[in-house]
Amino acid sequence: MENLKIKCACGCGETLWKYSNRGRERKYINHHNRKGYVCSAEQKEKTRQSMLGFRHTDETKKVIGDKLRGKYTEELSSNWNGGTDKNTWHDKAWAKFKTDNCDECGLPLSEYQKDRPDRRFDMHCTSEPKDYSQMEKGNWMCVCTSCHRKIEIKLKEAK
Repeated sequence: MENLKIKCACGCGETLWKYSNRGRERKYINHHNRKGYVCSAEQKEKTRQSMLGFRHTDETKKVIGDKLRGKYTEELSSNWNGGTDKNTWHDKAWAKFKTDNCDECGLPLSEYQKDRPDRRFDMHCTSEPKDYSQMEKGNWMCVCTSCHRKIEIKLKEAK
């Protein structure tokens, strides 16, 4: 079997060896076989449906966590911008108006912190337009993350 240089079947014009070093016939350069491929709406929906409800097992999460531990923290993370400013309006509001229960659903802070003891409720500014400098109880709500998302969604839908 003679190994000749051939053009990639995707049409890019690049050349490759017809046979791999294991003797398998090739037509495409790696990753060129799907170049220009457009997934149908039906296929996208099938893929979406197959992934619904997918969750890693606790064992898999532990393995992933062990492999990534220390690799993407602080300066090594592309999202890190020097640490958190602990003197924001939301932090000031938390110090002044923090509560032991979510103002929206009544969830106790102790239950909210069950799996993450350092966690705290979100502070939601209720004034329209937003004026974070108003440090009055009526301008701030102490809410769990779930309730905070629901409030933000309702506000976006109302606009």
